[in-house]
Amino acid sequence: MIPDHEGMKSEYLVSGMEGHAALDSIRAVENFKRAGVDGAKTKVGMVGYSGGAHVVVAAAELQKSYAPGLHIVGVAAGGVPVGNVEAYRYFNGGIANGVIMPLLIALNRAYPFHLYSLLNAKGRAFAKKVSTGCATPVFEDPYGQFSAFTKVPNIFAVPRVKRAIRRNALGRAAPRAHTFLYNGVNDEIVWIKPLDQMVNYYCAHEAPINYYRDQLGHEHVQDVANFYPLAVDFLNDAFDGVHAPSTCGQVDNAGPPPVAAPGPPSTGGVGQPSPPIKTPPPPPIS
Repeated sequence: MIPDHEGMKSEYLVSGMEGHAALDSIRAVENFKRAGVDGAKTKVGMVGYSGGAHVVVAAAELQKSYAPGLHIVGVAAGGVPVGNVEAYRYFNGGIANGVIMPLLIALNRAYPFHLYSLLNAKGRAFAKKVSTGCATPVFEDPYGQFSAFTKVPNIFAVPRVKRAIRRNALGRAAPRAHTFLYNGVNDEIVWIKPLDQMVNYYCAHEAPINYYRDQLGHEHVQDVANFYPLAVDFLNDAFDGVHAPSTCGQVDNAGPPPVAAPGPPSTGGVGQPSPPIKTPPPPPIS
């Protein structure tokens, strides 16, 4: 099941929109008789990379308060854009500088902060160009400075912008489902430091986290090939009721690639072990 997580207004990487949409979509499938699933007893796994990782982590954070009846057995997310101010500053001046504009446009749709009043003529033209696009703006302005588009020297220091970013950032609630998080240490698009901070928060709140900081991970798109086999193995084990041990308490709250603790497969109360996940091609990067 792939949710329309951005909604009618294309709220790209807006946590509230994406998390609620994902959880609502799961409930819709569980209540659709022709889907052939077992209602709220259905075991659910969520997986995503990059923009897709943002969706599943947002949903995992919301599940306890918004959809506690869902039986989410595992969450796997790689290349996770946390979306705090530090993450935006990492985009700025980097190869993915162009992604800042569509992110702020979407954020302004969700939490209006009068973005366009802060843009100069060049910024308004660029905003018009990317406002109806897809993921292509990510590489539209490589190594540029976002200040070239604004009337202010540092848009991330504007209080109303900071408030909207802070409101939307991940790391505001700890997931209750067993969660595998992956990031390349040298990822050139998604900075690992904000994810480290988010994992620290999760571990401090006793969330069941398995975190792998890939020392060989250095290129965001390539790293999806490193992440996805680990994610499939993690979720296959989770569907069988077997979970990799938490890495909380280790150095950086991280460990080696997850290996599930030994144990018998669970029947999930329906008389048969859960079938293995068939490995599809890697998911598209949002």
